[in-house]
Amino acid sequence: MFAILNKDLVVGRTTQPQIQSVELENGIDIRNLRFNGDQCLDMTKENQTSFYIDEYGRKHIVSSENWQALICNFNDTLVKDNDVWRVRNTNDDYQDAYQTVDDARQAAYTARVRPLLEEAEIKAHLGESDEYARLMDLAVVERASIQAENPWPEVLLDEAEAVVSMDETP
Repeated sequence: MFAILNKDLVVGRTTQPQIQSVELENGIDIRNLRFNGDQCLDMTKENQTSFYIDEYGRKHIVSSENWQALICNFNDTLVKDNDVWRVRNTNDDYQDAYQTVDDARQAAYTARVRPLLEEAEIKAHLGESDEYARLMDLAVVERASIQAENPWPEVLLDEAEAVVSMDETP
């Protein structure tokens, strides 16, 4: 099999030799391969920590116009922050987990609490204050239940903060 190349990326395999006639071993994940001009390198086995990031967040070993240079490992996950690529960190993981919990809570509030609140408002309008109070109490209990079912994620300290916190412990 031969590599189909796009700059330094291996984008496919073919049985026909291409311009570079780069042969590929069977069973290699082409997503991890980069062509350095002479050979295809499996970047998961290389110690390279300097890459050029294209507009899609793909890591290249050769530079091209408008690609961002970045120091990272090949397996690091990247995120685009204000049009600049950076390595994903624990704060990103926390924000994603927080958003997942918030979405679950909001959906549950809509399905389980809002009907109680709406019915309570109708009862209040009809002058049924005891029924209003009972429905409001049920809404508060249901809200607390939803929060218990969907706790906020724990804030993860980065390594530097963890060392400072441990040093400050009496």
